[in-house]
Amino acid sequence: MNPAQPRRNLFVALSTALLAILACSLPALFNDPMAEEAMLATSVQQTLEAQGVNQPDTDPSMPSDSPPDTPATSSGIDLMVKQALVRYDGLTGQATFELTVCNIGTEEAGPFEVRLLANGVYNSATHSSNLASQTCVGVFNPMSTLAGFGVYQPGEVLLSWEIDPSDEGESDDYNRGQKFMVVDKVDTTPSPNELTLYQDCMTRDTHNNCSSSIPQDPTGNPHEIKKQAGNFISIVPAAYEALANHYLMDNEICAKALETYLGIAMPQPVIGRGVIADYTGGYFGSQGGIYTSGPTSMFDNFLTNLPESWGYALKGECVNAHEMTHYFLGDVPMPTWFNEGLATIAQTTARTNYYNNLNIECRENGWYGVDYYGTEQEHPYQNLMVYDTTIPGIYYYYTGMCFWDYIEKTFGQDKVREIVSDTVSYRNPVYNGCTAETKSTYFIQDIVNPTLGTDISSVTLAKFNVGATYTGCE
Repeated sequence: MNPAQPRRNLFVALSTALLAILACSLPALFNDPMAEEAMLATSVQQTLEAQGVNQPDTDPSMPSDSPPDTPATSSGIDLMVKQALVRYDGLTGQATFELTVCNIGTEEAGPFEVRLLANGVYNSATHSSNLASQTCVGVFNPMSTLAGFGVYQPGEVLLSWEIDPSDEGESDDYNRGQKFMVVDKVDTTPSPNELTLYQDCMTRDTHNNCSSSIPQDPTGNPHEIKKQAGNFISIVPAAYEALANHYLMDNEICAKALETYLGIAMPQPVIGRGVIADYTGGYFGSQGGIYTSGPTSMFDNFLTNLPESWGYALKGECVNAHEMTHYFLGDVPMPTWFNEGLATIAQTTARTNYYNNLNIECRENGWYGVDYYGTEQEHPYQNLMVYDTTIPGIYYYYTGMCFWDYIEKTFGQDKVREIVSDTVSYRNPVYNGCTAETKSTYFIQDIVNPTLGTDISSVTLAKFNVGATYTGCE
């Protein structure tokens, strides 16, 4: 079977994932970052005092990596800055600072202003409409630029902010704060190599398939927006840029949950892209990135459901667990259905605080739950050696999920983490699809059995018709 084909077809049926990611690493930006932080903090504090701007109740030399934890609900109107980010416009090539402001209160909030200060330069932006309870909005001044804040080259910049009007009777930490922002570039110009690859691709294909040539940058045609909050980056069509703020927050929630569940570190940075395509929507995750592609109607639906999605995020619930799991694994010699099974078992509240718990019970000879047609019953495990196109593909996902359920119940969650850790030690781009190199490492024989200290191939053969040398490429 071709393991790539069922993934493309089946994510439509599985459609609970959203947007997200690629993997690479940021270079060190300063030889002495602590000295740089102290210098910036002193400069900004002096400017704040000179301008009479209220200062945050924090030590500038010890910036917080993230805003305060969000309580599920607060009475009345309660605004807080949940994210500080850098916004890049692919059409103009300009970048500026932006805040994600959330109303965690029970009442609708009226218009408000945010005030920003960086490098001694003051700026402001206004949200001119109301903000519903338990929702968030990105706020920035479209006329401002990084150059306007005195940022002319990549580096760290201390950004301070406050909301006006502030909420009465609450901690200033919600309405005022500061953070050292990492600016990885000051405009949207891709590297010469990426630009050449993209332009060459566009002579033969469309932006939907060519955008992976410039993974970290938006383009002007189509018009895209990139938003970056720390190690999390999202690039979306300009008309849907509100989605990017939610994706950044959701991906951070999911990444933290998966670090605990899988027991491996999050690749950095987390980069994802949403692109407009004419065909039915799909979601694709691997070390090469997580893309959401589909027609405008799909993105319109995402935008319509955005208030509900913000509710999940503000409760700390993960939506993108499935694709984030693929991103964590990258390209490894794990057979497709075991790979999909691990991403599927992550869609459970107990494991990742998933927003919509997947209620599938793994039994001795099959899985029990609501099937593809809405009937609650038990289905036998699929023969993982043969992909039958007449059978709903999600049944293969559930069968692969029950492999991991068996490991958890029989050997414990720690052994799942050990298997995952041992598997990613083989991470290599050659393990992308069914190549000759893939067959040189056998997941059960070379990774699972040694990790468990016992041979489980008789069990996998009986349940799933796969033995010790199964690769998923048969």
